Amino acid sequence: GDVLSVTSTDLGEGNLGGIGPAAIDDSIRSVIDQEIENSEYQYPVKDNEWWCVDGRLRIETSKGDRYPAQIAGSIPVSETAAEYMTNSSPAPISQVIAQKTQLAVSDGLEVVVHGDSGHGKTGCAANKLDRDILRSNAANIDQVAPRTLAIGKLAGLDLDRAGLTEDDIVGLISQGGKASDDDKLFDVSTEEKIDIMVNNGAKYEELSGDHQEKKVVVITDPETTFNGTAFAQAHAYDDGSQDEVFVASVATYVELAYERGKQRRLSETEIAKQCFAVIAFNIGVAKQVGNQNLEAAILARQ
Repeated sequence: GDVLSVTSTDLGEGNLGGIGPAAIDDSIRSVIDQEIENSEYQYPVKDNEWWCVDGRLRIETSKGDRYPAQIAGSIPVSETAAEYMTNSSPAPISQVIAQKTQLAVSDGLEVVVHGDSGHGKTGCAANKLDRDILRSNAANIDQVAPRTLAIGKLAGLDLDRAGLTEDDIVGLISQGGKASDDDKLFDVSTEEKIDIMVNNGAKYEELSGDHQEKKVVVITDPETTFNGTAFAQAHAYDDGSQDEVFVASVATYVELAYERGKQRRLSETEIAKQCFAVIAFNIGVAKQVGNQNLEAAILARQ
């Protein structure tokens, strides 16, 4: 029971991007999933260090080290998007993203945000396209809501215990769409958001190369994550290309959100809403950048 195994699931219709396998069928899928299921990539998670889900992360580790946790854009980007899904009268993004960064840093988290060598500070899609993602999630609510619920449950969220219904999850995604229509909320550029996060204690890293992700690895065990660096290095080809994966440490995020939320006297309902919203945003990021062949590998204890 110590090793996580893979269940493959699609992200639904309406993916908008170009990242993912050139084709997908059962044989391609099983090759990818078997590679991902290799337990040598399963590492204990370093739950106080957070990076983006980006597959171009390169973090050198030795066996026995812990590997950082990952969520779209890093914690402030995902939690800012969640604020627009959970709050019907939110502040402008310049204020929200500063506050989310300050809170994470004051809670002792190392927050790493990123750009890339090709686009500078606009090289993180979750940060650059947050508004578009809120909008397209609301437009694809029938695809996004059931997947948000399913992944949320696997990550340890319980609707009944949180006093929520499936309709509440639909409501979160729909509220994000409303926020995306409000120009006043989006008062700073992508680059300015990076500067605000760094000024409030985040670190900035520049990733290099093109996106070569073939799957989104979704971790539903809070103690474990997936070493995407080791995976890419083991899947390097003579032409210079590599197979990469996006990684979302969703169960680790949920566990941490409960710890942090309870310290702030948030109700279970408020904490669970934020977690479901973060999961919806992460699905939206994958749908925004992924092609129709990009699927998720849910890593879970069987």
